[in-house]
Amino acid sequence: MHLPGHLWWSLIKEAIAVATVAVLCLVIAMALLFRQPTWLRAQTPAPAVNFANVLPGFPPVPSGADGIVVEGLLYEVEGGPTPPGCGTPSAGEAAQATVYWLQQGFQVWTEVSLYAPCGKTISQFQNDIAGILSYVVNNAPSGSLYRWHGFMLDEESAWGFTVDELVSLNGWMANVMVLFTEPPNWFSTESFSGQGDWAQNEFNGITYASYPAPQIATDYMAQLTNSFYQSFGTNTLVTWSSTADYPANYDSEAESVNAVTGTPYAVNIGGKTFYYSNEFCPGSCM
Repeated sequence: MHLPGHLWWSLIKEAIAVATVAVLCLVIAMALLFRQPTWLRAQTPAPAVNFANVLPGFPPVPSGADGIVVEGLLYEVEGGPTPPGCGTPSAGEAAQATVYWLQQGFQVWTEVSLYAPCGKTISQFQNDIAGILSYVVNNAPSGSLYRWHGFMLDEESAWGFTVDELVSLNGWMANVMVLFTEPPNWFSTESFSGQGDWAQNEFNGITYASYPAPQIATDYMAQLTNSFYQSFGTNTLVTWSSTADYPANYDSEAESVNAVTGTPYAVNIGGKTFYYSNEFCPGSCM
């Protein structure tokens, strides 16, 4: 069949247009796959309340906080020993502060910072955790343990413990906490990986047994967290900071929450569900 030249040219232009649209669709699809826009990635529903970290010593309630994260075995305190802050606050101080905030009626986490340069081994951290656990269980007001969410383990790629050591510790934590029959006693991992330090499978292995509480300060942490959520669907307690001293792509609650997908960490209080984020302030939020 012979078509006039102008018809051939029309068909060619139409084919080019169709091909161009197909290529654009492919490019957009790939972009959505590897870097979803904020409106697709934001947690739903958005967290409306937050935990905030405090040092032991019974300070005032941090402004705007609905829950408390007690800093225990903190690795960095202004003016502390070298390495800075090692051993302060102690496990005993963290345990007493946990009971205090439960007495005040707050939702409470007890944080333990896994910082190898302080000289403690994993087994020594386990001893500290066991001591805190025993004290809280035996001294918390009657009926208050349902407001203790358990331990928040701050585990970071630059802090000296290997992936295998952290996976082993978290497996031990699961075995210890499963003995409790009064939920939501468990543990979370407030994890942070530098760019490329932990591969996705390593982050998954560290996080798997816990409630994820990742520090969403960088694109890389958002990427690890989103991939974990897609695989396991666990509600995520987004840890954010506007004052942390490490390089960050995100430095507000809105930016960190909008960088990840899925459902926030949820707490049922009086038959109503509250969705939380977790604010970190160096030292203590005041």
